Amino acid sequence: MGRVGPASKDRNKQDRMDRELKAKKLMDEDTVRRGFKLAGELLEFRSGLFRSKEKRRWVELDPSLGTLSVWSGKPPPGYQFDPDTDLPRSDLWQLCGSQMISPLSVYKMFELEDVDINRPFRNIFAKFKSPDKTLVLTALTAGDFETWSDAMSAFVKQSEAKPK
Repeated sequence: MGRVGPASKDRNKQDRMDRELKAKKLMDEDTVRRGFKLAGELLEFRSGLFRSKEKRRWVELDPSLGTLSVWSGKPPPGYQFDPDTDLPRSDLWQLCGSQMISPLSVYKMFELEDVDINRPFRNIFAKFKSPDKTLVLTALTAGDFETWSDAMSAFVKQSEAKPK
């Protein structure tokens, strides 16, 4: 296995810093209003070793925090998750009967590399750099699909824009 040189590490670090700055710029611009949070029920597709499954999930896109959170159900009204101090829980916590209030997964939007869509099936494929994962979400209605795909694509379009 080859070694990763210092130039490659510096380039990766610079790419991440550039994406983070562009995501922060998007959060501060008029295209995303401060305090606006997109939330709703979507299906999350997961492929396992022996089978694949779709589960209903509560998903929140919070531009002010720059996060996309996936919950097993709708959190209590007024509950604020802090991605810097609260830890996402695993499915294991749910199996153990934990009443812990936290999302199953939290993705940082500055690590969003690409969003691909399948309009006929209302699928949204969100490719994140770290962890190297593609999140597959399916909207329940055509209206939800348009809203979610536009909101998530805005982060990619902003990060692809050339600095002026």
